[in-house]
Amino acid sequence: MRTELIAALFVAAMFITSACMVYGGGHEAPSLDATTIEGTATVDYTMPSWTHPYPSAVVAVTVDHYRSDEVTVLMTGRSGPPNSDPASVQGLVDHLGAELENIGSSATVTAIGESALGSYLSEGNGTLVIASEMNVTESIMLENWVKGGGLLVVIGPECVPFIAQGGSLEIGLGKFTYDGVATEGSLAHSLGLRTVCPVRGLSVDDVLSRSGVVLGHISADGGLTTMATFPLGNGRVLAMGGPIEHPFLASMEDVYAWDLARLLETGAPWVSGPIYHERLNVPARGLEGSLNFEIGTKDVRVSIFSLDDSHSLFKGLTIVP
Repeated sequence: MRTELIAALFVAAMFITSACMVYGGGHEAPSLDATTIEGTATVDYTMPSWTHPYPSAVVAVTVDHYRSDEVTVLMTGRSGPPNSDPASVQGLVDHLGAELENIGSSATVTAIGESALGSYLSEGNGTLVIASEMNVTESIMLENWVKGGGLLVVIGPECVPFIAQGGSLEIGLGKFTYDGVATEGSLAHSLGLRTVCPVRGLSVDDVLSRSGVVLGHISADGGLTTMATFPLGNGRVLAMGGPIEHPFLASMEDVYAWDLARLLETGAPWVSGPIYHERLNVPARGLEGSLNFEIGTKDVRVSIFSLDDSHSLFKGLTIVP
Protein backbone atom coordinates (compact mmCIF):
# COMPACT_ATOMS: atom_id res chain seq x y z
CA MET A 1 0.00 0.00 0.00
CA ARG A 2 2.86 2.34 0.91
CA THR A 3 4.58 1.58 -2.40
CA GLU A 4 1.46 2.44 -4.42
CA LEU A 5 0.95 5.64 -2.41
CA ILE A 6 4.51 6.79 -3.09
CA ALA A 7 4.14 6.00 -6.78
CA ALA A 8 0.78 7.79 -6.83
CA LEU A 9 2.25 10.98 -5.36
CA PHE A 10 5.22 10.82 -7.75
CA VAL A 11 3.03 10.51 -10.82
CA ALA A 12 0.43 13.01 -9.67
CA ALA A 13 3.11 15.70 -9.69
CA MET A 14 4.59 14.44 -12.95
CA PHE A 15 1.23 14.13 -14.67
CA ILE A 16 0.40 17.79 -14.06
CA THR A 17 3.49 18.87 -15.98
CA SER A 18 3.46 16.21 -18.69
CA ALA A 19 -0.23 16.36 -19.64
CA CYS A 20 0.60 19.13 -22.10
CA MET A 21 2.65 17.54 -24.85
CA VAL A 22 4.27 20.76 -26.13
CA TYR A 23 7.00 21.99 -23.78
CA GLY A 24 8.52 25.39 -23.25
CA GLY A 25 10.41 26.90 -26.17
CA GLY A 26 12.24 30.04 -27.18
CA HIS A 27 15.54 29.21 -25.48
CA GLU A 28 19.05 28.67 -26.83
CA ALA A 29 20.21 25.19 -27.81
CA PRO A 30 22.77 23.10 -25.94
CA SER A 31 26.16 22.58 -27.56
CA LEU A 32 28.51 19.60 -27.78
CA ASP A 33 32.07 19.46 -29.12
CA ALA A 34 34.22 16.32 -29.04
CA THR A 35 37.95 15.76 -29.46
CA THR A 36 39.91 12.50 -29.25
CA ILE A 37 43.60 12.32 -28.32
CA GLU A 38 45.51 9.07 -27.74
CA GLY A 39 42.46 7.03 -26.87
CA THR A 40 40.81 9.61 -24.60
CA ALA A 41 37.71 11.49 -25.67
CA THR A 42 36.88 14.91 -24.27
CA VAL A 43 33.38 16.26 -24.78
CA ASP A 44 32.87 19.93 -23.99
CA TYR A 45 29.26 20.94 -23.46
CA THR A 46 27.11 23.94 -22.63
CA MET A 47 23.54 24.23 -21.41
CA PRO A 48 21.76 27.57 -21.85
CA SER A 49 20.59 29.96 -19.17
CA TRP A 50 16.98 30.02 -18.05
CA THR A 51 14.76 31.85 -15.58
CA HIS A 52 15.45 29.18 -12.96
CA PRO A 53 17.79 26.21 -12.41
CA TYR A 54 16.88 22.94 -14.12
CA PRO A 55 18.07 19.31 -14.17
CA SER A 56 19.83 17.83 -17.19
CA ALA A 57 21.85 14.78 -18.19
CA VAL A 58 24.92 14.05 -20.27
CA VAL A 59 25.54 10.50 -21.46
CA ALA A 60 28.03 8.73 -23.72
CA VAL A 61 26.98 5.29 -24.97
CA THR A 62 29.45 2.92 -26.61
CA VAL A 63 27.51 1.37 -29.50
CA ASP A 64 27.90 -1.19 -32.27
CA HIS A 65 26.47 1.56 -34.45
CA TYR A 66 24.02 4.41 -34.09
CA ARG A 67 20.96 4.88 -36.24
CA SER A 68 17.75 6.86 -35.95
CA ASP A 69 14.91 4.85 -37.50
CA GLU A 70 11.36 5.70 -38.27
CA VAL A 71 9.30 4.19 -35.44
CA THR A 72 6.38 1.86 -36.15
CA VAL A 73 3.86 0.84 -33.47
CA LEU A 74 1.79 -2.30 -33.94
CA MET A 75 -1.93 -1.96 -33.20
CA THR A 76 -3.80 -5.25 -32.68
CA GLY A 77 -6.93 -4.11 -30.83
CA ARG A 78 -6.47 -6.82 -28.20
CA SER A 79 -7.02 -5.98 -24.54
CA GLY A 80 -6.63 -7.66 -21.19
CA PRO A 81 -3.32 -8.83 -19.66
CA PRO A 82 -0.65 -9.14 -20.89
CA ASN A 83 -1.85 -6.73 -23.58
CA SER A 84 -1.75 -2.98 -23.09
CA ASP A 85 -5.18 -1.46 -23.64
CA PRO A 86 -5.68 -0.33 -27.28
CA ALA A 87 -6.42 3.23 -26.13
CA SER A 88 -3.10 3.27 -24.26
CA VAL A 89 -1.24 2.01 -27.33
CA GLN A 90 -2.82 4.76 -29.43
CA GLY A 91 -1.82 7.21 -26.71
CA LEU A 92 1.74 5.92 -26.96
CA VAL A 93 1.75 6.63 -30.70
CA ASP A 94 0.63 10.21 -30.09
CA HIS A 95 2.90 10.93 -27.13
CA LEU A 96 5.99 9.31 -28.68
CA GLY A 97 5.59 11.28 -31.88
CA ALA A 98 5.30 14.49 -29.87
CA GLU A 99 8.29 13.66 -27.65
CA LEU A 100 10.55 12.94 -30.62
CA GLU A 101 9.47 16.17 -32.29
CA ASN A 102 10.00 18.12 -29.06
CA ILE A 103 13.64 17.02 -28.80
CA GLY A 104 14.35 17.73 -32.45
CA SER A 105 14.45 14.18 -33.79
CA SER A 106 13.78 13.61 -37.48
CA ALA A 107 12.15 10.25 -36.69
CA THR A 108 8.40 9.95 -37.13
CA VAL A 109 5.94 7.52 -35.54
CA THR A 110 3.33 5.58 -37.47
CA ALA A 111 0.91 2.81 -36.55
CA ILE A 112 0.16 -0.36 -38.49
CA GLY A 113 -2.43 -3.08 -38.07
CA GLU A 114 -1.62 -6.72 -37.46
CA SER A 115 -2.47 -7.66 -41.05
CA ALA A 116 0.42 -5.43 -42.23
CA LEU A 117 3.04 -6.98 -39.92
CA GLY A 118 4.40 -9.51 -42.43
CA SER A 119 4.79 -6.86 -45.10
CA TYR A 120 6.51 -4.50 -42.67
CA LEU A 121 9.03 -7.13 -41.55
CA SER A 122 9.84 -8.04 -45.16
CA GLU A 123 10.89 -4.45 -45.91
CA GLY A 124 14.06 -4.68 -43.81
CA ASN A 125 15.40 -3.06 -40.66
CA GLY A 126 13.55 -0.53 -38.54
CA THR A 127 12.25 0.12 -35.04
CA LEU A 128 9.04 -1.72 -34.16
CA VAL A 129 7.12 -1.25 -30.90
CA ILE A 130 4.80 -4.03 -29.69
CA ALA A 131 2.58 -3.95 -26.59
CA SER A 132 0.17 -6.75 -27.56
CA GLU A 133 0.23 -10.53 -27.44
CA MET A 134 1.70 -12.25 -30.52
CA ASN A 135 1.15 -15.83 -31.66
CA VAL A 136 3.97 -18.35 -32.20
CA THR A 137 4.13 -17.81 -35.97
CA GLU A 138 4.40 -14.05 -35.57
CA SER A 139 7.02 -14.54 -32.85
CA ILE A 140 9.22 -16.62 -35.17
CA MET A 141 8.98 -13.89 -37.80
CA LEU A 142 9.88 -11.23 -35.24
CA GLU A 143 12.86 -13.18 -33.90
CA ASN A 144 14.29 -13.67 -37.40
CA TRP A 145 13.71 -10.00 -38.19
CA VAL A 146 15.62 -8.92 -35.08
CA LYS A 147 18.48 -11.28 -35.89
CA GLY A 148 18.67 -9.62 -39.29
CA GLY A 149 19.18 -6.17 -37.75
CA GLY A 150 15.81 -4.95 -36.50
CA LEU A 151 15.18 -3.15 -33.20
CA LEU A 152 12.18 -4.63 -31.39
CA VAL A 153 10.73 -2.66 -28.48
CA VAL A 154 8.44 -4.85 -26.36
CA ILE A 155 6.27 -3.39 -23.61
CA GLY A 156 5.37 -6.45 -21.56
CA PRO A 157 7.90 -9.09 -22.67
CA GLU A 158 5.45 -11.96 -22.08
CA CYS A 159 3.56 -10.69 -25.14
CA VAL A 160 6.14 -12.22 -27.49
CA PRO A 161 6.69 -15.99 -27.16
CA PHE A 162 10.42 -16.02 -27.95
CA ILE A 163 11.01 -13.59 -25.04
CA ALA A 164 8.47 -15.20 -22.67
CA GLN A 165 8.76 -18.33 -20.52
CA GLY A 166 10.03 -21.24 -22.63
CA GLY A 167 11.24 -18.99 -25.45
CA SER A 168 14.77 -18.75 -26.82
CA LEU A 169 15.46 -15.49 -24.93
CA GLU A 170 13.15 -16.22 -21.94
CA ILE A 171 13.23 -13.28 -19.56
CA GLY A 172 11.66 -13.93 -16.15
CA LEU A 173 9.12 -11.43 -14.85
CA GLY A 174 7.76 -10.49 -11.44
CA LYS A 175 5.56 -7.94 -9.69
CA PHE A 176 7.54 -4.71 -9.51
CA THR A 177 7.73 -2.83 -6.22
CA TYR A 178 8.96 0.76 -6.04
CA ASP A 179 10.25 2.32 -2.82
CA GLY A 180 10.00 5.91 -4.05
CA VAL A 181 13.76 6.39 -4.29
CA ALA A 182 15.73 6.36 -7.53
CA THR A 183 19.27 5.08 -6.90
CA GLU A 184 21.55 8.08 -7.13
CA GLY A 185 24.35 7.46 -9.60
CA SER A 186 22.43 4.83 -11.56
CA LEU A 187 21.88 5.23 -15.29
CA ALA A 188 18.11 5.52 -14.79
CA HIS A 189 18.59 8.30 -12.22
CA SER A 190 21.09 10.16 -14.38
CA LEU A 191 18.78 10.03 -17.40
CA GLY A 192 15.69 10.91 -15.38
CA LEU A 193 13.77 7.88 -16.66
CA ARG A 194 10.11 8.18 -15.70
CA THR A 195 8.80 4.63 -15.97
CA VAL A 196 9.39 3.85 -12.31
CA CYS A 197 6.74 1.26 -11.44
CA PRO A 198 5.37 -0.98 -14.20
CA VAL A 199 3.06 -3.79 -13.12
CA ARG A 200 5.73 -6.38 -13.93
CA GLY A 201 9.48 -5.98 -14.16
CA LEU A 202 12.30 -8.00 -15.77
CA SER A 203 14.58 -10.35 -13.84
CA VAL A 204 17.97 -8.67 -13.42
CA ASP A 205 19.68 -12.07 -13.22
CA ASP A 206 18.13 -13.12 -16.54
CA VAL A 207 19.12 -9.83 -18.16
CA LEU A 208 22.75 -10.27 -17.17
CA SER A 209 22.91 -13.99 -17.99
CA ARG A 210 21.70 -13.25 -21.53
CA SER A 211 24.35 -10.59 -22.19
CA GLY A 212 21.77 -7.86 -21.65
CA VAL A 213 22.26 -4.42 -20.13
CA VAL A 214 20.03 -3.01 -17.40
CA LEU A 215 18.81 0.45 -18.42
CA GLY A 216 15.91 1.10 -16.06
CA HIS A 217 15.13 1.51 -12.39
CA ILE A 218 15.64 -1.39 -9.98
CA SER A 219 12.94 -2.77 -7.68
CA ALA A 220 13.14 -2.35 -3.90
CA ASP A 221 14.53 -5.88 -3.47
CA GLY A 222 17.06 -5.48 -6.29
CA GLY A 223 15.73 -8.40 -8.30
CA LEU A 224 13.80 -6.66 -11.09
CA THR A 225 14.31 -3.78 -13.49
CA THR A 226 11.89 -1.64 -15.48
CA MET A 227 13.78 -2.02 -18.78
CA ALA A 228 16.79 -3.65 -20.41
CA THR A 229 18.32 -4.18 -23.84
CA PHE A 230 19.53 -7.47 -25.34
CA PRO A 231 21.69 -8.28 -28.39
CA LEU A 232 20.19 -10.83 -30.77
CA GLY A 233 22.07 -11.55 -33.97
CA ASN A 234 22.56 -8.21 -35.73
CA GLY A 235 19.64 -6.58 -33.94
CA ARG A 236 18.42 -5.69 -30.48
CA VAL A 237 15.45 -6.25 -28.20
CA LEU A 238 14.55 -3.37 -25.89
CA ALA A 239 12.28 -4.91 -23.26
CA MET A 240 10.19 -2.67 -21.01
CA GLY A 241 8.09 -3.89 -18.10
CA GLY A 242 4.37 -3.68 -18.69
CA PRO A 243 1.62 -3.58 -19.61
CA ILE A 244 0.93 0.14 -19.99
CA GLU A 245 -1.26 0.96 -17.00
CA HIS A 246 -2.85 3.84 -15.12
CA PRO A 247 -0.72 6.77 -13.87
CA PHE A 248 -0.87 5.77 -10.19
CA LEU A 249 1.50 2.91 -11.08
CA ALA A 250 3.88 5.33 -12.81
CA SER A 251 3.53 3.49 -16.09
CA MET A 252 1.09 5.30 -18.35
CA GLU A 253 1.81 5.93 -22.02
CA ASP A 254 3.20 9.43 -21.51
CA VAL A 255 6.06 8.22 -19.29
CA TYR A 256 6.85 5.32 -21.63
CA ALA A 257 6.97 7.79 -24.51
CA TRP A 258 9.27 10.21 -22.65
CA ASP A 259 11.71 7.43 -21.81
CA LEU A 260 11.56 5.72 -25.18
CA ALA A 261 12.19 8.90 -27.18
CA ARG A 262 15.35 9.65 -25.22
CA LEU A 263 16.62 6.08 -25.14
CA LEU A 264 16.29 5.81 -28.91
CA GLU A 265 18.02 9.13 -29.54
CA THR A 266 20.90 8.39 -27.13
CA GLY A 267 21.53 5.03 -28.83
CA ALA A 268 21.04 3.15 -25.55
CA PRO A 269 19.36 0.08 -27.13
CA TRP A 270 22.55 -0.49 -29.17
CA VAL A 271 24.97 -0.32 -26.23
CA SER A 272 27.98 -2.61 -26.67
CA GLY A 273 30.44 -1.25 -24.12
CA PRO A 274 30.78 1.28 -21.32
CA ILE A 275 28.12 3.94 -20.68
CA TYR A 276 29.41 7.18 -19.17
CA HIS A 277 26.68 9.29 -17.60
CA GLU A 278 26.20 12.22 -15.26
CA ARG A 279 23.17 14.05 -13.95
CA LEU A 280 23.62 17.83 -14.10
CA ASN A 281 22.06 20.64 -12.12
CA VAL A 282 22.08 23.62 -14.46
CA PRO A 283 22.00 26.99 -12.65
CA ALA A 284 19.91 29.84 -14.01
CA ARG A 285 23.00 31.40 -15.60
CA GLY A 286 23.64 28.22 -17.67
CA LEU A 287 26.41 25.65 -17.46
CA GLU A 288 29.69 24.79 -19.15
CA GLY A 289 31.44 21.50 -18.49
CA SER A 290 33.27 18.53 -19.95
CA LEU A 291 33.07 14.74 -19.93
CA ASN A 292 36.24 12.67 -20.32
CA PHE A 293 36.39 8.95 -21.05
CA GLU A 294 38.49 6.30 -22.74
CA ILE A 295 37.46 5.38 -26.26
CA GLY A 296 38.22 2.12 -28.03
CA THR A 297 37.44 0.94 -31.53
CA LYS A 298 33.66 1.37 -31.35
CA ASP A 299 31.51 4.43 -32.00
CA VAL A 300 30.26 6.45 -29.03
CA ARG A 301 26.95 8.31 -29.12
CA VAL A 302 27.05 11.40 -26.89
CA SER A 303 23.89 13.26 -25.85
CA ILE A 304 22.98 16.09 -23.51
CA PHE A 305 19.39 16.97 -22.66
CA SER A 306 17.14 18.62 -20.10
CA LEU A 307 15.01 16.52 -17.76
CA ASP A 308 12.22 18.93 -16.78
CA ASP A 309 9.08 19.86 -18.69
CA SER A 310 9.92 23.56 -18.95
CA HIS A 311 12.36 22.63 -21.70
CA SER A 312 12.75 20.30 -24.64
CA LEU A 313 16.50 20.65 -24.97
CA PHE A 314 18.46 17.87 -26.67
CA LYS A 315 21.76 17.69 -28.53
CA GLY A 316 23.61 14.63 -29.79
CA LEU A 317 26.71 13.67 -31.75
CA THR A 318 28.51 10.45 -32.66
CA ILE A 319 32.24 9.99 -32.11
CA VAL A 320 33.75 7.67 -34.72
CA PRO A 321 37.28 6.46 -33.75
